[in-house]
Amino acid sequence: MASRSRGKQRLYSPEDRRVALADVRELGQGGAARKHGIPVSTVSHWARAQESLLAAGAESAEPRVELKLPLRPTLEKAAARTVRRVAQVYTPSEKAQVVECARVPLG
Repeated sequence: MASRSRGKQRLYSPEDRRVALADVRELGQGGAARKHGIPVSTVSHWARAQESLLAAGAESAEPRVELKLPLRPTLEKAAARTVRRVAQVYTPSEKAQVVECARVPLG
């Protein structure tokens, strides 16, 4: 399986977002994405966020506070994901002892 490398994180200004979302109403998500050179998935994410703000009763689709998502997960979350829990780690002598016990017939 080929590994995927992430490209450089692209940042868009609030104005880019506003203009693209205005075009979504006329051109659809794909058309607005092509027109502005923005990935369709990004435009789709913005459109869903805008719809949820309007559905939640926001006065406008523009958020009052610009929320910035971290580019990388926090160190604690990354460390928590990399630690794999193991039930027990056995030494070679402990493994041999278990094998010997398994060979003895019961009863």
